[in-house]
Amino acid sequence: MSPRIYASARDKILDAAERILLEAGLLGLSIDAVVKGAAISKGGFFYHFATKEALLGALLERLVAEVGTQLEALAAADRRPTGKLLRAQVTLTLAMKPAERRRLQALVLAIMAAALESPAIAAQVRATNQQALAAAAGEGVDIGRALVVQLALDGYWLNESVATLELDAAQKAAFKDTLLELLRPPKAGKS
Repeated sequence: MSPRIYASARDKILDAAERILLEAGLLGLSIDAVVKGAAISKGGFFYHFATKEALLGALLERLVAEVGTQLEALAAADRRPTGKLLRAQVTLTLAMKPAERRRLQALVLAIMAAALESPAIAAQVRATNQQALAAAAGEGVDIGRALVVQLALDGYWLNESVATLELDAAQKAAFKDTLLELLRPPKAGKS
């Protein structure tokens, strides 16, 4: 007789892994720690994830989906057709509530650290970045402008995550205005 599989067992494992990452960082994340944190058997863990790398990949997928849902909601309220998703990303990045910002920053840093050691995780992150750029291009944003906005947001996020940058309200407003200006369609005859 096979063990009963609960519909939420996978999410229970991911939740435990996220808690461990937030409390102990990537070095504290082990299969044994996740098994203990999720109160499951090792067999239950391996039923859902073949490796720690697979677990980290699933955490990345969940993070991308979560942020994607927020971006889509912001973009849906935007009436301008060009650059909706990037404008939503600018808004979300700069207006996120502090507790959620700290949570996401910790998860992103852990995933980036994992990408340094895992070609599969690095490839997954690259694919996510390429999808974001393709979405921007699909909305009519010039690829150069999309890259400048995306890389500026990534640099801001990374520096803020490691506490090497803290913008005051006026600096954030200027940064946001500049990024949004880059997303305005160029005037006829200019590029």
